[in-house]
This record gives sequence, C-alpha cells and structure tokens, in this order.
Amino acid sequence: MKVRHTVGVLCAAALLVPACANTQRRTVDAAREQFDNGRFEVGKTTKDSVQQQLGSPSEIKKLGKGEESWRYIRNLEVPFYVVTSDVGTMYSAEYTFDAKGVLRDASYVATPMSNPLVR
Repeated sequence: MKVRHTVGVLCAAALLVPACANTQRRTVDAAREQFDNGRFEVGKTTKDSVQQQLGSPSEIKKLGKGEESWRYIRNLEVPFYVVTSDVGTMYSAEYTFDAKGVLRDASYVATPMSNPLVR
C-alpha cells in the first residue's frame, strides 16, 4: 500500500512540474517567429507579399509621402493546466512600406498579458 501511494504521488508530481513552469518565450525573436520568421526582407518584400502571407493587418497608418505602416497582432493564451498569473502573450509586428509598397522597416514586440483576477 505504501509503494502504491508513493507511486501515485510521484506520478501526480510529474504531471504538475511542467504545468508549474511557464516556459513561454516572450522575446522579439519569438514575436518574429509568430509572423514572418525571417522571410520578409527590407528593401525587397512588397505589401502584396506580406498580405498574402499574413492576411489583412489589424491596423493601417498613413505616414505621409505615400508611406504606410501595417500592424499585426496575435494573442497566445497560456494553456489551462499551466499555473501562472499570466494569461498569455501578445505578439505584434509592424511593417513600414515606402511609397512604392516595398518594405522599409520591420519591428516586433512580445508583451506578457497579466490576469486581472490575480493581483
């Protein structure tokens, strides 16, 4: 009986250890992977190419002189079995295009989202 109890406790602990560790990466590189993973090249990639791969942007800003900035947002939620006060990560990418529609700049952000119920 004592052996069965020990085995049961060890099995439960083995299931909880990965759940207690929030291993979600929150880096610029992780954000880049969510969107283009290095496929878009400044000076070469066009608006059409970005839209084909990512769809319509969440936001478009007109910058003047024919330039535009497109912003994409993705929210990745933490699985229910992960014990954390965070609810996930918001990844965003912003692509700036020149007047000819060619990629001039790309930037990426990873932002942790906290749980408003846990303070």
